[in-house]
Amino acid sequence: MAVNVMLYHTGKDKMYNTWHKNEQGCFLYIHSGKGIIAFSNKIYSIERGSLLYIPYNRYHYTLPEKPNEYTRSKIFISNKQVAALASEMVFHATYPVYTMIPPSEQSEIELIYSLLKNTSLKGEHFDMLANGCLMQLSAYLDAYKISAPDFLNGYIEDSLHYINQNISSRLTVEEIAKSVNLSKYYYCHIFKDAIGTSVMDYVLNTRITFAKELLISTQKSVSAISEACGFETLSCFCHQFKHYTGMSALNYRKNIQKSKKEIE
Repeated sequence: MAVNVMLYHTGKDKMYNTWHKNEQGCFLYIHSGKGIIAFSNKIYSIERGSLLYIPYNRYHYTLPEKPNEYTRSKIFISNKQVAALASEMVFHATYPVYTMIPPSEQSEIELIYSLLKNTSLKGEHFDMLANGCLMQLSAYLDAYKISAPDFLNGYIEDSLHYINQNISSRLTVEEIAKSVNLSKYYYCHIFKDAIGTSVMDYVLNTRITFAKELLISTQKSVSAISEACGFETLSCFCHQFKHYTGMSALNYRKNIQKSKKEIE
């Protein structure tokens, strides 16, 4: 059974403040801190006791209120293992699922993560332990699953969808606000409260994330990718990409290709 357990502290893990996706399914548990986690069509408040299942290849964005206090554990399971568990899972394994574990039961969840991280069991014995733990987490998700708050599933959800669908366009705040029938000023206010960043910072972050995906998955030129991601000029794209990633777009592509070859 391909199961990998990791404990993250935000100070050491810089993936929290950008759109990203996992290559494997993930059971995420929050030990401390508060914040939000956003998917393309849902936003959830998270704090100690929050338990989520995040499908592989599902883009998400985590924004903690106080990064130094934000700690979480992740259990990664391979796509093959997700398929093996699919018939037993009590929730749909291709969609994000969120729950809030009652305080009286949080110690049991933390014990599951501790057992999988620290056990010396190997082979068949570990497989049996891991399968039991994963089924228990699945049962908790089903028992306590929560829908995203209605007020976040309205204007903000619709506008996030609009941004993602039109990321190659020259988006403006006015245009995005109009798409959900709100004034620019009111929309900016509720967006900042919900997401924790400005509308245009979010749009720029989404453009950069899309550019990374195209650099990895296609052989398109940097100029073509710049246009596909909605940047007005190539020079603007190159400047922003380097600002966000610390390297040029071509070097980013070369580094990813080199890493893939080393793994193979």
